[in-house]
Amino acid sequence: MALKSKIGTSVGGQGGKSLRTTIPVGISEYLGVRVGDYLYWNMGQENDTRIIILRTKEHQILEEESEEKTDDSAD
Repeated sequence: MALKSKIGTSVGGQGGKSLRTTIPVGISEYLGVRVGDYLYWNMGQENDTRIIILRTKEHQILEEESEEKTDDSAD
């Protein structure tokens, strides 16, 4: 599913400016996120395309646990 959002600005909590956008309802329902939830952002590149990987807390915790197991097996 491809959707489009417009980016606006807001004053950040540390006195700086941030960019702000809205998560479309279909995407928020798909991710199962609600007001107050945290999102985890990773940046990457595939070929000549910049990509963003967005995870919910549930998926971030699973990834961190997986990384810890990998680190433990290296010992």
